[in-house]
Amino acid sequence: MKRAFSLFLALALLFSLASCSQQEPETSPTGSQSQAASYTGTARGYGGDISVTIEVTDGVITACTIDAPDETPDIGGAQIDHFQTAIVENQGQVDTVSGATGTSNGVIAALQDAMRQAGLLDTAEYKMTPGTYTGQSHGFSCIDFVTVDVTVDESSIVSLSLQDNFVDDQDSYENRYLCTGAFEELEPEILELQSIGVDAVTGATGSSNGIKNAIRSALEQAFAASGYSENEINTAINAMFMTPSSKTDEVVELSCDVVVVGAGAAGTVASLAALDSGASVLNIEKTFRWGGQSMMTGGPKAYSPDTTEEQAQAILDTYEATIANHRHGEEDSQ
Repeated sequence: MKRAFSLFLALALLFSLASCSQQEPETSPTGSQSQAASYTGTARGYGGDISVTIEVTDGVITACTIDAPDETPDIGGAQIDHFQTAIVENQGQVDTVSGATGTSNGVIAALQDAMRQAGLLDTAEYKMTPGTYTGQSHGFSCIDFVTVDVTVDESSIVSLSLQDNFVDDQDSYENRYLCTGAFEELEPEILELQSIGVDAVTGATGSSNGIKNAIRSALEQAFAASGYSENEINTAINAMFMTPSSKTDEVVELSCDVVVVGAGAAGTVASLAALDSGASVLNIEKTFRWGGQSMMTGGPKAYSPDTTEEQAQAILDTYEATIANHRHGEEDSQ
């Protein structure tokens, strides 16, 4: 009896094991599965902000979309498709395009921002060799140069100085007045944000870009003095094109009797006439200067109707003396 019972148990166990072996195995978790993730970086281009969005799967860039609405359509804007393709094909290793340097630098800086977020780019902190470096670049003129002295410490821009070496005896050369005015607007913003990716000054776009590119040239020298390769230098400097948004929703209320939009010749005369009549005046001008094109296309102008002949002659004498100093140097004015 015991032998029969033991045989029964053995057969039952055998059938049970056979039954288990025919069941489908349970699917066990395999850990994290491959999933695409999107990362967007933003930087300043030639005409405005450029956004680069990359899709990354298993550490590989599988797609790229670039939004650059403010770039010149036939120049920088025409290179957007090229960059979108090259970024995927070369996995983020792209070069600037000749003739579209501003757009190229903005695209590369935004791309680096996105790649840092994705963990595809080393976030090592590059150091400059402290000192003063001189950078040059063409601005509005393709003949004259904008020259800027840049003083740096290991990690920041300490001071900027625009060198007055403009050539004034040809109208096609860099304009001292526009370039100096642009520099006065750009200098405090660049130092505050520690970035050359700031907006150009309206009315002096060419000079503004010349100033920023001259600063870039000086920064290249500062990083090169620390022994970095060309690619490392470009990575470090392109990071300086990324700026925090300076836009604000703050509303400021101003009260006045007359609002004049534009400070060209007509707007200036209208503002002064309203002011002479006793009205409080607010003049809104998008550039950095009064006078508009009238400051560049003619001689001195007396806007007040009450200007005497003697005052007008004094204005003319001052203007001619200033022009003589600018054109011939101080030695000719003594």
